[in-house]
Amino acid sequence: MPAQDKSKRRLFRLLRRGARGSGEKARTPAEESALWTAHERAAVAVRDTGEAAQRIASHIAKQRGTVDALADRARAVSARSQDLSTSFGRIVDAFARLELVALNAGLEGARLGEGNGQGLTLVADEVRAQATRGSEASRIPP
Repeated sequence: MPAQDKSKRRLFRLLRRGARGSGEKARTPAEESALWTAHERAAVAVRDTGEAAQRIASHIAKQRGTVDALADRARAVSARSQDLSTSFGRIVDAFARLELVALNAGLEGARLGEGNGQGLTLVADEVRAQATRGSEASRIPP
């Protein structure tokens, strides 16, 4: 006897038992057929719902993987940004020190006088001008 027939008989037996217990009359073959059809539709709906739930869970897992990858990427960008910010601060400090060195070289050139210190003064002025340009270029606008 096929498994479907066994399950159909079991369903009908349970339905009859329930009908007798509630004081209802026994079902006709047409009613039993309608009940079986409704049962089969319900079973198909349950199966389809389960498959849909599995597909949804699969999509959610994929999206979770994408979100995790994006979060990792954002953390990497943030860490790189901090590294660049630190390096940028060092560059700004280097320009400030270079300006001081150029100022000291200019003062030393002026102290040496017209002959010996004139070349040192000219180089100091050029270095100071370049350091000032670099310092201005490295400032972040407000």
